[in-house]
Amino acid sequence: MPPEKRERSISNTSTEVKMRSLFYGLVACAMATMVAEGSARDIAVIYQPSNEWSVERQADRCVARRAFRHEDETARLVFEHGGRGDTFNMTIIGDAVRNTHGPLISVQFGPAEKPSGRNYTSAETRGGDAALVLYGARFSPAERTADGSFIVKTPDAELLDAIEYLQIERAGLKRFRLETGGLLELSEAIDRCTEALETSFLSTDRGGVVASRAVPLDQGSWVQQSDYPGLMQKYGMGARIAVRLTVGTAGRATFCQIQNSTVPQMFEDALCLALMRRAKFEPALNEDGEKVPSYWSLTVDFRMKQGRLH
Repeated sequence: MPPEKRERSISNTSTEVKMRSLFYGLVACAMATMVAEGSARDIAVIYQPSNEWSVERQADRCVARRAFRHEDETARLVFEHGGRGDTFNMTIIGDAVRNTHGPLISVQFGPAEKPSGRNYTSAETRGGDAALVLYGARFSPAERTADGSFIVKTPDAELLDAIEYLQIERAGLKRFRLETGGLLELSEAIDRCTEALETSFLSTDRGGVVASRAVPLDQGSWVQQSDYPGLMQKYGMGARIAVRLTVGTAGRATFCQIQNSTVPQMFEDALCLALMRRAKFEPALNEDGEKVPSYWSLTVDFRMKQGRLH
């Protein structure tokens, strides 16, 4: 999360612009319904922090954690980074995310940033707690321009310091808010962690330990027709997503980090889940011929042609 502000433009063809305009109209309606229902149910449930942020470097990722409490209910917020970059995987654990329904969720790092609608994955921890997982989360959502393209801002120090809360809302269920406070110091701690982490996964000519890269196996089977999100198929919408996988010594992907993606964010979860499930490799080797963890980057295009994924 560099201190300087950068912007990335995502352009689309005229057909894609029309389809995305239609889809965003539907998202806007869904978001408006969430807001209306939330207003009718009064203000958000507020969870206050019950401990400080912790940042831990694990074998294949950097993990930031914090717990929050509202009366007798607890919620845990987890940010995971497989390396440096503006996107991260976010998990919220607790009863506040139990019984999710519908394909969309509203996410806001407020108050300055606007809410954004995107997909999500419902899960359960080994202990049976409800969990909500977002791959490729961002502190600042993409902003739509007049020509139908989108601008994605890189969060700078001012933006991160101005964040006061994370607010989540789903249709039919009460919105809730985690009072995170400013995230600048946390971001700086994560940057230090990921910088140290990457040294273990880079090639020797870049200061790392990898002398021989991982070799993908049966790569054509990694993403399948069943992985195409149903709602996106319905509206004939596609996406291009750049991903970086962390490959363990057993030859399996142990972490999936979205590095760049087409707006709207409706494909990231499906793609990462597919890659984590099916991607296989011959592991990377160091100069002594020993298996070592490494990175593998790829770009996946979701395109519908005659009803099939291409």
